[in-house]
Amino acid sequence: MAPGKFVSRQVLPVLATVFILSCTSLEQSAPPIPGEEHTAVSREIPAPLVFGRGLGATGEEAVDAALRDGARKVAEALLGPGAALNNQDLLDRLFSSSIYTVREAYYGDSIEILGTEKSAESEDTGAVVRGRVNVSVLISRMREAGIPENLLPENPESVGLADEAVPGYADAYLTGRAELQKTEPDPLVQGVHETAALDIEDLGRLKLNETEKERLARFLSSLSFMILSSPSGEEDSFYRREAAFELSRVLSRYGYTCHYPDQVDGILAGQQETYREETGGDIPLLQWTAKKLGADIYAQVNTQTDVRRDSGGFYASASVRIDLLDTRSWEKAASITSRESPPAFSSVSEQEAVSFALRSVMLELAPDVVSSAREAYSGTLIKGLPYELILLSPPEQGELKRFLDLLEDEVRRIRRISSSSEEERFELRFLGSLEELESLLYDVAGSIDGMEDFSPAYQRGNTLAFYTGLF
Repeated sequence: MAPGKFVSRQVLPVLATVFILSCTSLEQSAPPIPGEEHTAVSREIPAPLVFGRGLGATGEEAVDAALRDGARKVAEALLGPGAALNNQDLLDRLFSSSIYTVREAYYGDSIEILGTEKSAESEDTGAVVRGRVNVSVLISRMREAGIPENLLPENPESVGLADEAVPGYADAYLTGRAELQKTEPDPLVQGVHETAALDIEDLGRLKLNETEKERLARFLSSLSFMILSSPSGEEDSFYRREAAFELSRVLSRYGYTCHYPDQVDGILAGQQETYREETGGDIPLLQWTAKKLGADIYAQVNTQTDVRRDSGGFYASASVRIDLLDTRSWEKAASITSRESPPAFSSVSEQEAVSFALRSVMLELAPDVVSSAREAYSGTLIKGLPYELILLSPPEQGELKRFLDLLEDEVRRIRRISSSSEEERFELRFLGSLEELESLLYDVAGSIDGMEDFSPAYQRGNTLAFYTGLF
């Protein structure tokens, strides 16, 4: 079927049956997407590759509908034809819900938009996508939607689902892309980690012991990013969002954790009341969201694209500015700006041409994004990450002084916040994780007579509270 032809919901049971017939082998580790071997990710549970297509008033709505289509095919395959038909109303309700729920059923780094264009049959836009479905998450969503428990697999790891064969409507896009890439391959980023590496010895703002150097290197090699598009501007919202996804995909390929726009949007949409209760509005909502996700760097992507149509297809250029913020201080760390990309060509659609242009830009900018993020974050790390320590039923001043003297040798800074007969509060700056700090506190307390019963009271965020064992 040629691109631009999108079938109605009525014929999808037939497609689901075809998919069911192809799902015959158990896959404990999903194979790479054809032509994308370098993006393969080992999965602990089955992760079948599926294709989907959908219609929408905008490109973004069309992609959402296509993702629902793909996930629904897996759900129907899990139930079998008879049970899927008997529970059609529940499935309709599940897959007409928020796209954020449906996207959770996919591995975010596997979602790929193969093409979008105006439908030949209406004024709507059509989209074709592919991605790997997390069967465990999908089963949970089906259970929440009211699908009877006895129809659902007890153990997701035992589900035998193979990749869906490439359907005709997707084959045209993949064939066109393969032909394009033969003549205009995407540029490859060589050695992102090497070109972005920092010489820790040259940071030199403060002396680091060997343990701190190792921790700093570990932190910098495992940065996590929260990535969003600019919330406003003249650029089409679909292209702004696609730019954020392209940056996420590129950074994910090189081993960095990326929190995709959908994950962020899900928190922004569903937890604003929690945000107000926890912060009273004292910090920005986006900063609170970044902390919830455990992101180190917030990257905001600003996009400008230019598209022209020629007799043979579409040509698109893109320029991008990426603003980086340290999520702990919420201060701007860097701004990276691209040159305008060379024109990218697509014989399929305007949207695909823009996607090619954005991908080219993001591949070019990736080393600068990583090196700027690492340099900025190293400034925070080298001063020590902020923690709060609370000692309940504090010891006598002699024991407390010995405890603080020993602790001071292992942390960047100690500052007393408050003192009373019930508790002592301290701000600590420590170059290490919360778990490493907790282990250190046990070691220090264990070396002081009378504090052998040092034990945890509670932990909230970066606050650790302990009973000293002295009453």
